[in-house]
Amino acid sequence: MDGVTGGRQTPRTFLAALAVASFMAPHPVAAQATSPLGVVRNLNLESERVGRVTAHFASPDRERARQLADLLNDAAATFDRDLGLSFPLDLAVLRPKEWFADIPGIPYAIPWPSMKERLIITPASLEEGLLVEMRSPEQGERLVNFVTLHEYGHVAAREYFRPGDQEDYIPVQWFRELVATYFAYAYVMSVDPVWAESAREEWKAAVDAFEPEVLSLDWSFMGAMDGRELARTYEWYQFLLNLRAAELFNSRGVTLIPALRGLTWGRARGWTTEALLDQLDDVVPELSTWARELGTGPEGGPMGGVQVHQMAVGPMAVFTASVQPALGAPQASPIEAALIHPPVAARFQCSEHALGAEDHVPDALGADCVVVRRTGGPDDNLNSLYSGDGIRNEDWHSWREPLLAPCDGRVVIVSINPETTQPGTFGPGRSSAILFRCGPDDDSDPIQVALIHVREVVVAEADRVEAGDVVARIGNNGSSFNPHVHIGAFRGELFSDNAVPLQIRFDLAAMGRLSGSGAGVSR
Repeated sequence: MDGVTGGRQTPRTFLAALAVASFMAPHPVAAQATSPLGVVRNLNLESERVGRVTAHFASPDRERARQLADLLNDAAATFDRDLGLSFPLDLAVLRPKEWFADIPGIPYAIPWPSMKERLIITPASLEEGLLVEMRSPEQGERLVNFVTLHEYGHVAAREYFRPGDQEDYIPVQWFRELVATYFAYAYVMSVDPVWAESAREEWKAAVDAFEPEVLSLDWSFMGAMDGRELARTYEWYQFLLNLRAAELFNSRGVTLIPALRGLTWGRARGWTTEALLDQLDDVVPELSTWARELGTGPEGGPMGGVQVHQMAVGPMAVFTASVQPALGAPQASPIEAALIHPPVAARFQCSEHALGAEDHVPDALGADCVVVRRTGGPDDNLNSLYSGDGIRNEDWHSWREPLLAPCDGRVVIVSINPETTQPGTFGPGRSSAILFRCGPDDDSDPIQVALIHVREVVVAEADRVEAGDVVARIGNNGSSFNPHVHIGAFRGELFSDNAVPLQIRFDLAAMGRLSGSGAGVSR
């Protein structure tokens, strides 16, 4: 949610970072003088052994570290039982200040492995970081846990197929990612089929929400993409491979893993996709058939925006690419607008998110608004955002300005981040927010409006409000660089793929009724 002075990283940004970490430079830690495990040990963290796993953590994170260590140890015990695979594992559960800030492309909250050292680094917090931003707590925890298991899958695959090898264990990246997910999904299916089903639904929704311009297992084409397109494209391929791994497991089970030992792993350093597919013809032909279909596309080349109808045969043909555009895609029809009460009684101005600038509600088509005063310029007749140098929240005219309810309706979510961000810095954790369901309770397709970066909230969940009621004050927290309020409107559910963003329009009649307040939108 952009402030006046800077941008922000969105949940998609973590995918761009993940693409850089996994695609552009799969293991950038290799060149470090001090190994990742050495760095972890130098942090003087507490350590605790849980079966095969040695967990490293700060004292306040003991419970989270034990949860993850138990998860990984149980996964290790499962594969020891089913495959005879056994190896020690280190787990570092780190806070932001302990994160590997000198490793480009791996922002806080994205688990990653140091495979040679059998080490997995994962975040301690489920309240901050790009991987959990704009997700429900349950979704965030499931995602972090599954990605941690996926990284375990990378380590396990290396140990199982090429133990002791000092090189990257599978140079063909799409296959490397699919195999890592296969290990993770195999474990999840064995202990929690409901979790597995939920993961499949989330992957399918992500695949259905986007159509890449190029279909190819040679991912070098991504190197020419900008950050946003790279993020969306890499995410699509990753989730597509996750779905393939799930479908394969549902038909082959854990027995496919030992079957893959029939590949020429001793010559794997020289593998190409085509050479690998020739081998897969004999081991798992449904995968090689699907991969060749995906690699060429129905017309034998890049898709060029043409909709993909069936990219697989047999048990792998389970979906078609969605005809619905992602939230950020161009729309042919006019954008629906939400008419809402002005957010404050003071003069304010807003910067709006253009179509395509953000791809998730309540950011998509949203507005970032600040209070302005005509105290700028040599004659004090220009709009100003703050007094002094603006380095304190109190300098900003927006700071603690009363916020007004956007509509008649009900409060459905109140989320509070107690941390306050200093202007010019990016804050930790989720942004404080209030979500309103506008209209009567029996409306089957209501408009929902979010006010974000709030503080001093005076309403509670389930409260009824009227448009213009004071509900909170403007704050500066979470994904924010300065005091402001982000306003986002949409139809559908917040954490679902049916959400449709709406353009913000302010009720000028309501603005006129704020008589004597000096209210108005400053253009």
